[in-house]
Amino acid sequence: MHVANGMDVDGADNHHFLCNMKSLTEQYGLPPFPGFGQAAGAITWENPDGLTLTSHIVDYYANHRLSKSWSKVERWRECMGINVVVHYVGGAGDKRPQVSSSCGVVAARVLTWARQDFGRHRGTFNLATSREVLKAANNELVAVDRVPSGFANTRKTQFLSASAVNFLGQRFMEQEAGIDVDAIDDPLQQWPFECVTVDQLLVRIALRITEAAQDPTSGQYYFCANSEATGSGGFHWVSCILDIHASTEQPAHISRLDFSDD
Repeated sequence: MHVANGMDVDGADNHHFLCNMKSLTEQYGLPPFPGFGQAAGAITWENPDGLTLTSHIVDYYANHRLSKSWSKVERWRECMGINVVVHYVGGAGDKRPQVSSSCGVVAARVLTWARQDFGRHRGTFNLATSREVLKAANNELVAVDRVPSGFANTRKTQFLSASAVNFLGQRFMEQEAGIDVDAIDDPLQQWPFECVTVDQLLVRIALRITEAAQDPTSGQYYFCANSEATGSGGFHWVSCILDIHASTEQPAHISRLDFSDD
């Protein structure tokens, strides 16, 4: 593990990670991420009137190192006028933490529910940590040899690769939304969400918000973000949703997602 500029992530000394972090200012004109320098006059970002940016982060795993890194990500987003809505599950007294290493299953479940109908499903996001969801996901993964055959009809867990998490997302959408996955042109496996490293996530956010600033258009973008840097083996998946609302009428401010049971 390497601590770089206050961000404790595996692979932080990787060339691609460093280039991505510097590009936030040098290429997109955004405020530099804490600990990374800026070129003189490089910051050009202004959040235009009528553009509301909201970033939703959903996690079900309590870890001090990860919390510190994600807090810094949150502060960086907020300095650009992004309303960061965070809900961490798994803290003291919480009864809905993820089961062992099931973060990939949980993230795929949360993101596909959100994509199908964010408003309708947000009250059931807590069910993504259930053993029933894990068992069903394992059966899907066993069927395509993504996990050992011994996972069938069990609640066993292992850290899933990006392709396995993406596969689960496709299966959930196919089964519940009636989507013909074979008809989707997705050679880079970016549907129904894109699996990215933490630095890639920041670059994707930079791209989307600067595009929206130039041509205000509403849209939602879905990311399964890993806690570690580009080039690392990965450690933990987190659900991230970027909502861009282009309108002269500002929507009601949301300070926290409601994950209470209906």
